[in-house]
Amino acid sequence: MTSLPPAPSPLPQAAPPGSLRFGRFELQLHERRLLVDGEPVLLGGRALDVLTVLAERAGSLVTKNELLDRVWPGLVVEEHNIVTQVSGLRKVLGGDLIATIPGRGYRFTARVERGADTEPAPAHDAGPTPALALRTNLPATLPPLIGRDAELRDLQAASAHHRIVTVLGAGGTGKTLLTQHLLRQAQGSFEHGVCLVDLAPVTDAGAVAGAVAAALGLAAGWRDPLAGLCEAVAPLRLLLVLDNAEHLLDEVARVVDALHRAAPDLRMVITSQAPLRLSAEHPFRLGGLALPPPGASAAQAAVCGAVALFVERARTAARRFELNDETLAPVLQLCRQLDGSALAIEMAAARLPLLGLAGLVAALDECLALLTNGQRDRSDRQQALRAMLDWTHALLTPAEQKVFRRLAVFVGSARLAAAQEVAMDDELDAWAVLDALAGLVDRSLVALVDTGGEPRYRLLESPRAYALQRLQAAGEAEPTRMRHLQASTGYFLHEVSGIYSTESRSREARIEALRPDFGNGLAAFGLAAERGDTLGTLRLGWALIALMPFSMDRELQSLVERCEGLLESDAPAALRAELCFAMYPVRSAQDLARAERIVGIGLAAAREAVAAGADAGLLCRCLGARAVVHAKAGDAPAADAALNEAQALERPDWPLRLRICNIDERRRVAKYLGRMDQSLTLSRQYLQMRQDAGAGTVPALSGLADTELAAGQAEAAVRTGQALVAQLEGTREEQELAHARLNLCAAFLSLDQLQPARRTAVLGWKMAERFGMQAWWADYLALLAALEGRSQAAALLLGFADATYERTHDHREPNEAAAAARVRQQLATSLHVDATHVLLAAGALLPEAAVAALALEPSGP
Repeated sequence: MTSLPPAPSPLPQAAPPGSLRFGRFELQLHERRLLVDGEPVLLGGRALDVLTVLAERAGSLVTKNELLDRVWPGLVVEEHNIVTQVSGLRKVLGGDLIATIPGRGYRFTARVERGADTEPAPAHDAGPTPALALRTNLPATLPPLIGRDAELRDLQAASAHHRIVTVLGAGGTGKTLLTQHLLRQAQGSFEHGVCLVDLAPVTDAGAVAGAVAAALGLAAGWRDPLAGLCEAVAPLRLLLVLDNAEHLLDEVARVVDALHRAAPDLRMVITSQAPLRLSAEHPFRLGGLALPPPGASAAQAAVCGAVALFVERARTAARRFELNDETLAPVLQLCRQLDGSALAIEMAAARLPLLGLAGLVAALDECLALLTNGQRDRSDRQQALRAMLDWTHALLTPAEQKVFRRLAVFVGSARLAAAQEVAMDDELDAWAVLDALAGLVDRSLVALVDTGGEPRYRLLESPRAYALQRLQAAGEAEPTRMRHLQASTGYFLHEVSGIYSTESRSREARIEALRPDFGNGLAAFGLAAERGDTLGTLRLGWALIALMPFSMDRELQSLVERCEGLLESDAPAALRAELCFAMYPVRSAQDLARAERIVGIGLAAAREAVAAGADAGLLCRCLGARAVVHAKAGDAPAADAALNEAQALERPDWPLRLRICNIDERRRVAKYLGRMDQSLTLSRQYLQMRQDAGAGTVPALSGLADTELAAGQAEAAVRTGQALVAQLEGTREEQELAHARLNLCAAFLSLDQLQPARRTAVLGWKMAERFGMQAWWADYLALLAALEGRSQAAALLLGFADATYERTHDHREPNEAAAAARVRQQLATSLHVDATHVLLAAGALLPEAAVAALALEPSGP
């Protein structure tokens, strides 16, 4: 199948009987063929079936399940088969006629004219389809792209023809701005948008996949972030730019290669100083800005990139500057000396008011001669940039020099208040820092990041590397890093202080506000730990663990690991209690024994803190945590004792968010202990309280569906689960979607509705490893096999589930325990006891990769 060149649209004609016509295309249903401009095009049978289903329902959502049922009736096939057929159709039809609705299905966008005997297919659209609103991460406004019109056109063409394009160039050539303009112009051309991922702040190679997912606003999962990212991006039509990749080349290459294989409609542009060396990579070399040929007039020179940029920046600094016959020669000399380096030209132009044009050229001549010992017979872009940085730095005021080098300790960008706090000293107050920042922005050393809200300031990468050298040479590295630690600690402690009392934002809004600063918080935490500052490590560790999203699992696990060994220090009791309360959910998901130890330490610390005058709400929360962990372990007396003590402390005038936290713990305790009627009542109260607080209802609905099933209300669990899955499909809340599908599959199985259970399981198992849910899913996959009469497969899967629970130190929750018990009952009547033991043992050794084939093999014709 090949793409077809554009052709003039024929005059509209009535569609023949038994056909569907859209634009140049005619789908003949009886003959089962597609015509383009009257000529048949070769399409496979499955592709024709998919196209027929979509075109019959033009304008309406066609879910993936509907496509599977219509195109592969009676068969269980992987969802990837749909992706393959749709991708092939797009090569013939073009990319705009079939729209992907992420997580839901597809919509045929063309206006379809039907033949006389062709009736529209019945619509099954359940209502408005949620769109996946991926972030662009582009600034609200972009600086103009000067002198790069040809390069932008060439890059647009390259990215249209190649799925991986690497923009290669030295620092300061303008790679970032060029790709930002590429994204801006492409925003309307990709169904799921465009996104800029800045890799400059990423220092850990293992965090690249997570950084890409976070930039997109997707959940990559914590077991294998790259696999999770690939799964989330696979159905999307998207243009992705990975900026500043040179310091992480091997890992970026691995991530890009995996995304390339997983997502056929994804296009990627990478900016780097070195290539990734992938077979599918297309190198796009970005040199210096164009220089005019010898003998060019002022008018001819003005349209060349290097001169155009200098003139534009010079007029910004000195409004009366003109390029004419008198100024042409020195401008050309300066641009050639700087070898067309965009950043160097901008920095030079910023000094025009101070030195005048002749003085500017003379000063630059001297600077370059010193740099190269007079041996520089040809321009070198990197040497020119270093010379420009040296020279520009020498011309900064003492205050600007201080602020410039001190900003280098920030990871990514900085809030104004943070920049002021870190850069201030006895001679520089906050206003002086603000003035210096304005000067650095004017001189193109600092970028003002326009987010549409609070301004942020960022050193460009080449100036930042230079500033770090200057910071070290000035002997200020250690004190500046300490001020950065203090500023970061103060900021995150302020943010965490009100989450159970005065906080008015939802958790999602809070995370979005804090996301640009997590890198600075992690860097500051590393310094505190490196210095052996136990109190500082614990304070900042508590704030970060309490505030970070679970999607940053790699970072959370590292923070918990480093803090756990310090829990029994002599730090203030209230701090240790708060830290334990923040840590225990991270640990309980993987190691219940360690979670029990953490809540024990936290409870003792909370009692000590309250005895010394701390608020009783802290003790109440820690008692609730202890009750949850004991209930999960099946220790009802200990759980009840903790919960009764917590309830005796509660006061009706406590903040709503604290009461929400407490009722959440109580409903979970009731569920783990099998008190389903009580848990159901509390779950409904929990949902209502979250609605009243504007805190988002997804966690409450997920818990409600789980509890309805455990309480024997399977039909209600199906209704809640279906509504929740529909709400979550096509959104970024993929971990919540994974849980919703698990609960929905369990509810279907409880009602012996095997086909919808199987369809849900096909989708759900794909997300199991990504979010650490293999054991839970294995219980339900085993039950599905048992109910389908595949007893041997059921026994193997149950053995796999048993071993996975044991390996991960996890425990079955009520619904999983009920499913496992039901499987064992089925096996007792269908297999000899000895055979069952053998199969359970074999299942314990089953590799995870074999589970899907065993569990989801076709159950019959």
